[in-house]
Amino acid sequence: MSNSLGGSFRAKGQIFVEPLEAIARFAFDWADVLCSDHVGCADYHRMWSLVRLLESGGAAPAGEAFFDSELPKVAVKGKAKVVLSGAADTGLMALACNVLARAGVTPEMVIVDRCATPLRQSELFGEANGILTTTFKGNLTELDLEGADAVIAHSFLYFIPQPDRASLFASWAKVLRPRGKVLMSQRLVPPGGKYERKRPADEINERKAKLRAKLAEYCPVNAEISSVIEMAERLWLNPMGGNGVSEEQLHELCHKTGFELSSITYDRSRDSVSPFTLGSQTIKRVRANIVMERVR
Repeated sequence: MSNSLGGSFRAKGQIFVEPLEAIARFAFDWADVLCSDHVGCADYHRMWSLVRLLESGGAAPAGEAFFDSELPKVAVKGKAKVVLSGAADTGLMALACNVLARAGVTPEMVIVDRCATPLRQSELFGEANGILTTTFKGNLTELDLEGADAVIAHSFLYFIPQPDRASLFASWAKVLRPRGKVLMSQRLVPPGGKYERKRPADEINERKAKLRAKLAEYCPVNAEISSVIEMAERLWLNPMGGNGVSEEQLHELCHKTGFELSSITYDRSRDSVSPFTLGSQTIKRVRANIVMERVR
């Protein structure tokens, strides 16, 4: 499948094509204009797609088998309205849309984020592939929507301070239809444990060297390689996303906000394809695949 954006990227099993090179170039060029100053996300969104493209060849976010199993179940009459709660770029949207399409389900996507950069990327992906896509800039608590079949969140709770999580869960419940589901892929800390993002210099230097070698072969953006490396380092040093969460806290939040924690399964693999997370940080947390159902 081709599209008007150029730079198409088709992973195995994709029906909808993610134009990742064009998406990455767009974020690199426009993040300074589009990102929210009060959030401090320009370094994060400018480089996420580009690092993902160069480091992993555009790998999908972790948990694709989980979403393959669970997401098509929410469909009603061959359609599914899905809310993405937070977006780093188009990777999660592409994963969700392709999971549904492979199951013969037509996706309708609603993308919510505090920053305009991933929202505009999502609009471009939707336009390129003919996917009905609505974007909303702001907090989910402000979204006027009901009747969604599913909410998807991926590695998202790290960015939400613990005092604000009950409000987030209540907002998920508000936008879902009765028996609608939250599907979440999230690394968890042990009960009572804490998580603090660390940035070992040796690990960052190794990652910089590998990225520099990739850029020497091909640089998709109009910038000096040294500048791109400097921006990638700012991504890895960004202080966002250091709020840990445990299974115990998930149970408490579900009880307070009208959800049943239907299932939680663990992926013990320490592998990570994240453009943001340093590999040493996966040792302290285990990825969980979580299904929550709205019961009231």
